[in-house]
Amino acid sequence: MNMIRYGALCLLVLCLTTFTSCKKTTNSFALVSPASNTTNVTNSQTFSCTNNGALTYTFVFNGSIHGYQSTTASVNNTTVTFLYPNETYTWNVIANMPDGSTQTSPTWSFTTSGNAGGAITLQQPAYNATGVCTTPTFSWTGSSTASYLLVIATDASFANSIYNTNVTGTSFTIPSGILGSHNGYYWRVAPAGTTDYSDTYGFTTVNPPSMLSPMDNSTTSSTNVSFSWAPVLCATAYTIQLSKYSDFHNVATEQTFSTTSCTLTQLSSASTYYWRVKVAGDPYYSYTLYGVFMTP
Repeated sequence: MNMIRYGALCLLVLCLTTFTSCKKTTNSFALVSPASNTTNVTNSQTFSCTNNGALTYTFVFNGSIHGYQSTTASVNNTTVTFLYPNETYTWNVIANMPDGSTQTSPTWSFTTSGNAGGAITLQQPAYNATGVCTTPTFSWTGSSTASYLLVIATDASFANSIYNTNVTGTSFTIPSGILGSHNGYYWRVAPAGTTDYSDTYGFTTVNPPSMLSPMDNSTTSSTNVSFSWAPVLCATAYTIQLSKYSDFHNVATEQTFSTTSCTLTQLSSASTYYWRVKVAGDPYYSYTLYGVFMTP
């Protein structure tokens, strides 16, 4: 009788263990929105999945034309701004769990919209353009006599709009002092008096000039030192600063040149100098990180 009871108990434990194991390995991780086969998805669409307690969620997109792109978020939703118009995508999410394992959602599909703003197609700056100067000319298709609203923001949802202007025609050059260097921006256009916006395009402005010489931590051959740096799009002049202090609280010299090189003479001997360069004439252009060199 005891053997029968023992056998029954073992069977019960086995069943419970199997049930618990199956329950633990059941993957209920799923996509939420946008629904599968959704059409007219915009370039500022929010994608979401169920919250399964993951540390991070990697959203993976595969475009029929432009291929794979992905982004990782610490929460179970993200707003995507790198989608191309008129393209079919598949997408899924990989949940990166606290124990080091991963869970992968099912795969859904969607199609992005064309031009939301009627016949408006954004032209320049191009989609995800880089190295754009801080006074670019924005252009789009439409009527040369119609009025349009141009909106520029630092986020794809346009919650942080930094510049709005009404434009007659299909192009506008933004004045200096609005955009900073080495920053990301988003822009869109709508017929004036409407909210029928075009697709959203993002772009990144130019970096500060790249310093070429003197080489960092080098010792120059004399106290007359030649400097050079790479040109920057749209720049017509450059300002160079020289200091014996890395925080530049005391600037030894500051000069502006229309070229990408110069020679500074009669520097102090046996001294350490720090130098940096920026595009001249626009306070919104930032300096390069400093370089350092020593004189003999």
